[in-house]
Amino acid sequence: MSYLPQARLSRPARASCELWRLAVGLVAMLVLQTLLVQGVVALMRAGLPFERYAALLTAAERADTPAGMLLQLFFAGLLGVAALVVVRHLHGRDGAGLFGPRPQAVAQFGAVLWSLLRLYALVLAVWMVLPLPAGPQDGGTEMVPGLPFRQWLALLPLTLVALLFQTGAEEVAFRGYVQSQLAARVARPAVWMALPSAIFAALHYAPGLFGAAAWVVVVWAFAFGLAAADLTARSGTLGPAIALHFVNNLMAVAIQGHVAFGAGLALYVVETDLSDPAPFVAQLPVDLALLGLFWLAARIAIRA
Repeated sequence: MSYLPQARLSRPARASCELWRLAVGLVAMLVLQTLLVQGVVALMRAGLPFERYAALLTAAERADTPAGMLLQLFFAGLLGVAALVVVRHLHGRDGAGLFGPRPQAVAQFGAVLWSLLRLYALVLAVWMVLPLPAGPQDGGTEMVPGLPFRQWLALLPLTLVALLFQTGAEEVAFRGYVQSQLAARVARPAVWMALPSAIFAALHYAPGLFGAAAWVVVVWAFAFGLAAADLTARSGTLGPAIALHFVNNLMAVAIQGHVAFGAGLALYVVETDLSDPAPFVAQLPVDLALLGLFWLAARIAIRA
């Protein structure tokens, strides 16, 4: 495998690639995101009637309304803003360098996005034709309508912008910042690919929400992080990883949300008993296979 393009992202990091600096930067990034979120919440409290403020904050926690889901995506996207601030003030780097050469990043993003959207359409077509293997009575899932189609379509442009902000921000933080800093310091790809992926996965650990199935989400998130890290190292830009992340979250947020989380902008909603990990465990091989298929399609799109 050729990870030589990773040098384009890591070269600007060499002047400030001390591991202690990265550790401080990680903590500072997460703290700064928290402070930014709290600042937005404070502005909401000052500018909205209390009833509206409380309802919006509750909706954001549950992501069960369009406004709540959009606000949650915005809060998540503030991680990228925090990463850019840390890179600038702690590492003395230009934040634009986290993306790689801009024309190439944009071209690769477009190529991968178009390829994955076509593949996604094919997967959806197959999924709609084939019957579900199991129903709710035997541990499967039940699909119910989410937003009315006209409302979903009207909100779609805003949904896409919010998703691009959120997914781009997370790629800037983990693949742009953490991966490039580690790769500038450590020569082994196993380290500078696995460690950011492990941090990314750990932040997805939510036993309060997923219960006994929380580990399944962590495993999938770690696999996704490795796929995004590989695409970034092969391409030398964040374009392919952002496209992969965008299409993945498009499925989970705009097409097929879950009744317990992230259903506010979804056209369809899946109802699964979160106290039972069996459906999550059964679905994990399918999800990993789809991730591998999308990763391969992205590689073909960028010829890497």
